[in-house]
Amino acid sequence: MILEAINDGSKFSTDSPRFSSVNLGLSEMIIDRAKYVIREVNKNGLVRGRTHTTIVAAAVYIACRETENPRPLHYIATIANVKRKILAKYCRTLMNKLHLNLPAVDPSKCVIRLADIINATERAKRFAAIMMTEIVNEEISAGKSPMAVAASILYICCKKTGYHTS
Repeated sequence: MILEAINDGSKFSTDSPRFSSVNLGLSEMIIDRAKYVIREVNKNGLVRGRTHTTIVAAAVYIACRETENPRPLHYIATIANVKRKILAKYCRTLMNKLHLNLPAVDPSKCVIRLADIINATERAKRFAAIMMTEIVNEEISAGKSPMAVAASILYICCKKTGYHTS
């Protein structure tokens, strides 16, 4: 189970099956980072008045973002069985109180992820990766949703290479 070994003298832990690393597909590095975030939350006294499940879910989300392996907030909220709005609020609170600066999502990784989902050809993937690099270098994608930019570029590249998708 994920985060069940957090009992470093604190009363805060979870052994809930919904936080298994299999469900979320988390690496050991992400799990260790989430444990670190939870220890910092305990040390700063931010657990009081908040549900443990939501704190753990927020720590997992923050750990995923810090290791540049992001999972969507609604995905973690669904697995943890908490409301997305409350999870987003806790994430913002933890980021502000712990002074965390999370890196922005890299749109290039989104292109590869989407291309794998739609089974795009290697030619379309390469063309999309080249186009995404140019767009990021010219800072055209600044302030835009990385997944939306990646999807639109992948769609254009699939059309140009002759791969039919919708």
